Amino acid sequence: MHFSLDEGTGMFIIVFMPKRFTAPDIQSAQKVTIDTTKRAKLDAPEEFFYDGCLITKASGNFLTSQGARLLQYAPGEHCVASENGTRHFRKQFRKIAQSLNYKLPNKLFKSLAINTIKQINATPNKGQWSITQPHIRYSEVIN
Repeated sequence: MHFSLDEGTGMFIIVFMPKRFTAPDIQSAQKVTIDTTKRAKLDAPEEFFYDGCLITKASGNFLTSQGARLLQYAPGEHCVASENGTRHFRKQFRKIAQSLNYKLPNKLFKSLAINTIKQINATPNKGQWSITQPHIRYSEVIN
């Protein structure tokens, strides 16, 4: 799973990948992240932060060709905003899964993860201005 967080807007993006992923898998997930961010903000992300993983080092040239930079943390160090976002996602996911009257089948975990991300993204946060319902539905700002 490729989990990313846009620090400016607080938008979460999740891309599912195979368990044994390679550099092309990472690059396709990064491309999806770049395209999604462009559609949401009309601007591409400028920086991608990763921990010291060898496979992400191989995608540095790809990110440069897309107009972004690859920045890496030292091994064992993590991006605080991303770690907080991951913790928030897991908490919301667990809350929904535990509130069900039945045990969630493994086949539905992916759908629940996608819906949890959609729910988090639909909730206004400190990175967004106060959003009204007409603005969400019709993109109109009402004074």
